[in-house]
Amino acid sequence: MKTAVLPPPPVGLEQLARSATSICSRRERKGWSGVCAKRNSPLPLWGRGQGWGLSANLAVKSSAKHPIPFTYTSSAQAYVNKICKTLLAFAALLLAAPASAVAPEFKPLASSGSYASTTYKNVRYGIYQADPAQVSLHWKTADGSAYANLATLKRRLEQNGAHVAFLMNAGIYSQDDTPAGLWIERGQTLVPLNRKNGKGNFHIQPNGVFYIERGKARIQTSAAYHIGGHHPDWAVQSGPMLLLDGKINPRFVKDLSSPHKRNAVCTTADNRLYFILTEDYDLGSEWPSFHRFAEALQHLGCHDALYLDGTLSGWYIPGIAGTFHWKHYVGIIAVTTPETS
Repeated sequence: MKTAVLPPPPVGLEQLARSATSICSRRERKGWSGVCAKRNSPLPLWGRGQGWGLSANLAVKSSAKHPIPFTYTSSAQAYVNKICKTLLAFAALLLAAPASAVAPEFKPLASSGSYASTTYKNVRYGIYQADPAQVSLHWKTADGSAYANLATLKRRLEQNGAHVAFLMNAGIYSQDDTPAGLWIERGQTLVPLNRKNGKGNFHIQPNGVFYIERGKARIQTSAAYHIGGHHPDWAVQSGPMLLLDGKINPRFVKDLSSPHKRNAVCTTADNRLYFILTEDYDLGSEWPSFHRFAEALQHLGCHDALYLDGTLSGWYIPGIAGTFHWKHYVGIIAVTTPETS
């Protein structure tokens, strides 16, 4: 008589999940034959006897030349099927669950704020953590001319006595070089909230609003912002929302290839403010799609996240990235502190 024994239990839950399929497939392997010693006897529970799974005494009568498939009695087969169904369902839940959030390892910057760079699924992300009280938005000068690029805005801010710690393109704009949606500077609404339907990334629902109100950063869907009675000092509308209450926008297609350089803004559950830019990707990989981008922000601990733009995305951080960029911008986000010299 010969005893068939399954392998010892996996150490971790993930190993258990990934081994479920191979465990269940053992029922199908060739080269064994036999029947349970006691046709109607209950099978041993996990932890009894040898191994952690089921065991059965087998009468081996097959030969190498004419192998007979391994078989169970009907009661044993039903028991095995039940175990396998449970294991596979458990495996699916484990493998589908998002990875736990990992806080970026920020390094304080002399200019203000802090910076981290991390790689997630072959894409490198830069993360700048800002003080909301130091954030401002800029589109046009007092005479109505657009700043259009980071270098022009940096120069103007410095002329006005500010130390520039961070600059980034802000939000999607229309063909006439105006912000596609709400734009507020110093409490003044320059472009109203856009609640129209349309084509393009801005109109993927829900889109949203990033705003600074009483020194605190918030991100809401455009619909929620509309009914909220807000009076922010600074606000920009863009779209789509990438994360809502920590969950990925359900409109995104998981396996879609839509590679573009991208940037976003997000807030965490404990009210930290991050600006994120895709910086590079590994050989053989590509820029992320919306779903992959949102998944990365989820991994970084973002709770609510708003897409700002793609392809032309860029930023200025002293000692990390300069002001040069190929395409012109419309709205620009700035982080400034008073000049101390």
